[in-house]
Amino acid sequence: MESPSPKRKIRKRFIALALIALLIAAFLFLLSPHAVTLTAGHKTYRVDDDTVTCTWRNGTLRTLLYGRHFTLERLEGETWKGIPINTLFEDIGFTLLPLGSRAMTYDLSGLYPLPTGQYRICAQFMQRRNRTPHTAYAHFTLVP
Repeated sequence: MESPSPKRKIRKRFIALALIALLIAAFLFLLSPHAVTLTAGHKTYRVDDDTVTCTWRNGTLRTLLYGRHFTLERLEGETWKGIPINTLFEDIGFTLLPLGSRAMTYDLSGLYPLPTGQYRICAQFMQRRNRTPHTAYAHFTLVP
């Protein structure tokens, strides 16, 4: 029985190392806050809609914490501008398990009248062990 050629051995090692590197990169991504998304339930809402329901998705292997507090921004030209919110928020924390998802409804009723345009809800979250805050954004458009 012949032993594999040196070129074949090198190719097998290269493929094995490439697969290991890919697995490590995938694992690190699953620990990264960039694997967390906040998505509006619809792309468009009417200007007289009271709420926007969004879905939090945790694509990491860590438990996340988030709350009811949010800010609202409107796209003006190429710049996101904050909309003043005169609302008190219940200071409660929710957990989002690894690879889990959960809906959250954001109340816009106290912000009338909002003009038509592109908006985003900005909500902070943090990993349970590392309390560094990160922000997730849910984009949507208000129409007449």
